[in-house]
Amino acid sequence: MRGSVDYQMTKIFSDSGVFRPGTSRHLDKIRAQQHLEQQGLSTTSSRLAEQTGLYSYEYARDCKDTWHRLGHYCRGEYHLRDMLAITSGHIEAYLIKRIKDGISYPCWKKEAAHLGKFENALVALNGAGNNHCDVPGIRSISLDAELRTMARETLSKGGKEIGYFYQPEAVIAGIPRFTPPESGVVYSLIARIQYEGGARCREACKISATQLQGIAQDMFTCKDIGKILLTDTKGGKHRTIKVSPGLYLLVAEAMDSKRGVIQVSRASYASAVRQSARVLEEKVFGTHALRYCFARNRYLELTTRQPIGPGLSPEAATQQISWEMGHERASITTHYLQ
Repeated sequence: MRGSVDYQMTKIFSDSGVFRPGTSRHLDKIRAQQHLEQQGLSTTSSRLAEQTGLYSYEYARDCKDTWHRLGHYCRGEYHLRDMLAITSGHIEAYLIKRIKDGISYPCWKKEAAHLGKFENALVALNGAGNNHCDVPGIRSISLDAELRTMARETLSKGGKEIGYFYQPEAVIAGIPRFTPPESGVVYSLIARIQYEGGARCREACKISATQLQGIAQDMFTCKDIGKILLTDTKGGKHRTIKVSPGLYLLVAEAMDSKRGVIQVSRASYASAVRQSARVLEEKVFGTHALRYCFARNRYLELTTRQPIGPGLSPEAATQQISWEMGHERASITTHYLQ
């Protein structure tokens, strides 16, 4: 497709037939449900959205405005001439840019939904014989859980600060001051698991003896590390994190005194971390800052020359950290390293 960004986006909007004024959204939704049921598919909101269009003038205008912003971004950043060539990678980059722009989280969610409808338009054009158009999972990116978590943590509550602690060791050392005497040591261990291993809060707040996988050697640094298998992960995909042997042994000892399970309230633990951070006048308060610290430390470790040869390239290090943090895509991890 040729022409200015605005011309192309307007043509995609009009030619796709995605805007259906005067049509009943309710009836379209019922037809979509019946179609999905006939195919033996569940009627999830995502699948229904794939088969329904735009019905109100106000919402259609908002969607079209977002599409135009997307188009101008792709033209300026990637020198993309053909708006039909927009891919999921462009969508992801645009949504990350909007996070950096500091828009409100509700606005960000709306734009993500508008981009899901952009896929509808491309699908319709493809079905009309436009073989150039290849829809590469745009909606799946707009619904991506990791992107939404990043946006929510960055943009909610007026764009609260997120990032890394400047004094992570001091924050961890101060945690026992804000916990019951019998729990202070355990809370500090959990914080250190996040800091050394990159675990999420929910993953670190409950660990059983069966998750301790022993002492091994890090294949990149040749250092001894303790392996902890994380099972209560986002998305349900198990992964193994690496911590120092000293921390591993402390966790094992604590489990012996806790009948094989370390478990604390996530809310209470997060509160203790926030209070410790405030005392140190850290800009960032949440437990997620410990994962940011892990990512930055691990990046320096992996890119530094190792006993077995040169360190990893920046791209390879970022990808490795992505897997260790439980991210599906390295682009998400890049946000932690900025």
